[in-house]
This record gives sequence, structure tokens and C-alpha cells, in this order.
Amino acid sequence: MKKTLIAMAMFAASLASAFAAGFQIVEQGASNIGTALAGAVVNANNDASAAYWNPSAAIFVQSDNKLDAACSFIIPTVHFNGSASDAYGNPISGSDGGNAGDLAVVPNTYYVRKLNEQFALTFSLTSPFGLATKYDGDFVGRRHGIKSEITGIEINPSLVYQVTDWLSVAAGASAQYVNADITSEVYTPAATLNARANGHSWTGSFNVGATVKFLETGRFGIAYRHRMTQDIDGTFYLTTPDGATVSTQPVECELNMPSSLTASVYYRFQDSFWNQFALMLDYAYTTWNVFEELRLRLPSSDSVTPEHWRNINRVSFGMHYYPDWCENLVLRAGMAWDQSPVEKPEKRTPRVPDTNRWWASFGIGYTYDRFNIDLAYTHIFFDNSEINHSNPYNPGAGSISGCYTGCSEIVSVQVGMKW
Repeated sequence: MKKTLIAMAMFAASLASAFAAGFQIVEQGASNIGTALAGAVVNANNDASAAYWNPSAAIFVQSDNKLDAACSFIIPTVHFNGSASDAYGNPISGSDGGNAGDLAVVPNTYYVRKLNEQFALTFSLTSPFGLATKYDGDFVGRRHGIKSEITGIEINPSLVYQVTDWLSVAAGASAQYVNADITSEVYTPAATLNARANGHSWTGSFNVGATVKFLETGRFGIAYRHRMTQDIDGTFYLTTPDGATVSTQPVECELNMPSSLTASVYYRFQDSFWNQFALMLDYAYTTWNVFEELRLRLPSSDSVTPEHWRNINRVSFGMHYYPDWCENLVLRAGMAWDQSPVEKPEKRTPRVPDTNRWWASFGIGYTYDRFNIDLAYTHIFFDNSEINHSNPYNPGAGSISGCYTGCSEIVSVQVGMKW
């Protein structure tokens, strides 16, 4: 029993690192992805996706009712090149784990209902946080993680009030559900075991926003989403390599989701030629420093993993082109720089080998009568990221060092209607 509890404590630290990384999903609306998210907070596309990004900008929806449904397919490619060693410095045999990236399908739904000239209601059903990495079973870093899967769903109704012709404000409440499923190998001198932790939780928070129409074709918007704390309850399993159960224990983990502040500006030119173009710029600030530590609570003892993530920035620039030969068509392009909350190789883990990213995005939108369809494609370039990870609270896992390379593709489609 003592050895079993020691093994559980070792995996606890490994499990904690699965939650301690930037796993925000910002792929919300194909119309916004086409400009690398530039203009999303100011509703540059006049669609219902404002229900998530900044409900106050939903006032620019040009109908009493607007419904949009989007689905993004995120296709990451993540490869590790390096080695791992045990607590005594001996090399651990195994492979590079294959492609650790796993296809993620992210559906979202947005709705705007204008009650009268001053008030509107919005509703969004989104997945703002998630994680999916999976290595082959013989991965050299299997003691630090094999599978890491976190899925989240958020429901967010908001009320919009148009204060004047040039100012609108909004406030909303959100309910968020998270489920986590994580596996790894646990080694002790007595035995090698497989470990799995599964748990889920509900929590809530709020969001506010404001939009200013400073010119006939110019807007400025700002939106704030408050942090959340998920108190995850679940079960911790230890099994032998052939699947026999060694023990099960209840497990609890406090998972802090960050706050975010996003500002956006949009302007469409008005002269005879340049009125075919609109420009937009976004800046986002996310407080990932809420991950000072991860504390996993087991009946025997707490397991603490220091994290020390940093707050991060994202800057996006985008453009719309409205060709004069087709008034129902819009072409989109954008780029973004997205900073990682992982600052040093010593803080990077195999579960989320996060790094700085560059976005290159393209999109197209077409409106016919009451209907619209939007398509977008984004290629995300990952900076090469070194890893040199070991956890003093989990000495049995040893250490892993090397380099991660990769990229990601995003294909997104959105359909909508107004009435």
C-alpha cells in the first residue's frame, strides 16, 4: 500500500502539469478566423459571433434576429526529438512518440435577438478551452504523459444596451463545464504501472464589453472576460500493464482559467476607390499567471507542482476586400502573433509543449438573401521549442530534454441566417 501511494503521488505531479499550460481555444467563428481574429471584438463582419467576443458589438447586426453556427477543424502536427532518463540518469528506451497532435473539432453557435432600438439579447454556446495531445505508448517521455485531453463547453447569455447612437454596452454571465482525461506511466522500483485520471466540473463567471462608433464606418470595441476556477472532482486509477486494477482513489484539482482583455478597432475607407477595403487591428491580454501552482488533492496527501506561467499578448492585423463586381462577396486576410505562457525550457512539459506562434489567415464570405456562408483557412507556424523538464516533486519520472517542432492547420466553416 505504501508503494502504491508513492506511485500515486508521483503521477499526481505529472497530472497537474497537464492542466498548467496555455490551452485557450480562440477559434471562434470562421468570419473572424479569416482575418486571424482581427476585428472580432468590434464585430467587423456584422454577424452573431459578437455574442461571444463582445456582445455590445451585436448592435451592428442588421436584422431583428441573427443566428450563426460555425465549426473549426484544428489539425496540429507536433513532433519531439530528444531523449529521457530516469531518476538515476540512465536513458529510458522508447520512441519519439509520433505525432503528438490530435485532431480537434470545435463547434460554436451564436444568436442575437434585438428586442427594440435600445436593447438586445445574445447567446453563445462555445468551447473556449481545450487540450488534445497523445503519444505512442512507447514514447520515451511516457512517465511525463501519454494522453492529455481536456474538453470544455461554455454557455454565455448577455444583455446589450445602446446608450447613445455612438455607444453600446453589454454584460453577461457564463456557465462552463470541463472534463479531463489523462494517462501516463508510473515507475517504482517494485513495478511499472499505468495511471489514468478522469474528472469534471461546472463553474461560472461574467463578461462585459463596450463599443464606440467614432465614425460612420469606424468602430472601437473592448471586451473583458473574468477568470474562472474549476474545482474538478474525479477518480484516479492505477493499473498493471495487462489492465488489472491496482487501486482507485478520489482526486480533486483546482484549475484556474485566466481572465482576458481584448481591444479592437475597425475602419472602412470611404473614398471612391479605397471604399472596397477595410482594416482592423486587435490586441488581447490573457492572465495566465493564475497558474502559480497546481495542487492535486489525494486522500493520502497533496501533490504540488510549481508552474509560474506568465501573462501573454496576442496582436492581430486584418483586411477586408469588397469587390465592386460582386456586392455580396467579401475576401479576408490577416496575420497574428500569439505569445506562449511557457517562458523557459525547464517549464515546458510534454503534455502541452507550448510555444510562440504566427498566424497566416485567409477567408471568404458570401451573402445571399437572408443567408450567409463563410470559409476560412489558417496556417499557424510554431517556433521551435526546447524542453528540459524535470519535476522535483516527481523524481520517479526522471527528466526529458530535446526540441519540439510543428505547425497547425485550421479549416473553418460558418453558416448563418437572419430574419
